[in-house]
Amino acid sequence: MGSPNKSEEKVGKAFKKSGLSVYYQYSVGPYTLDIFLPKLKVCIEVYGPHHIETKRQLIDKARQEYIEAEGITVYIITAQQANTADEVRNLVNRVLRENNAPSKTKKDKDAEIFNGLQNHLDRWVNSTGFDTKPPETQQPVSKEKAPKEEDFATLLDKSFPIKRRSKREL
Repeated sequence: MGSPNKSEEKVGKAFKKSGLSVYYQYSVGPYTLDIFLPKLKVCIEVYGPHHIETKRQLIDKARQEYIEAEGITVYIITAQQANTADEVRNLVNRVLRENNAPSKTKKDKDAEIFNGLQNHLDRWVNSTGFDTKPPETQQPVSKEKAPKEEDFATLLDKSFPIKRRSKREL
């Protein structure tokens, strides 16, 4: 797998933001795909000006037929379109819609994290015997049942471990 050019990189980043794995310069038989989305079995080709030539169009047609015969759907965007945020966004939405892939926005990802934290907090509260009723209806909590800050921090550490990297990994 090689390095993407700037136009391919812009398109690939947009698909990564939607939660998909992206491979650049992926080989399929004798051909190299600009961008491959394995989960959807989709290829994105970014066409530069050389794809206008008649001879190149014949090669591109044979190439696309081969790739589609391998069960991969091909989408084409020009390099000029790939450098326009609206065009890239439209392509991402079209690919996701046509391939029944739910897109994950930052809001969706944040909601997942919040819900996970809320579940852990609820479990912690339940495990400590902490009374969650409104203050006017609460019974006094004995010192033995009072939650401790370090307990919650420990629970979070266990629930969301941080992978520490050694200097060699960086």
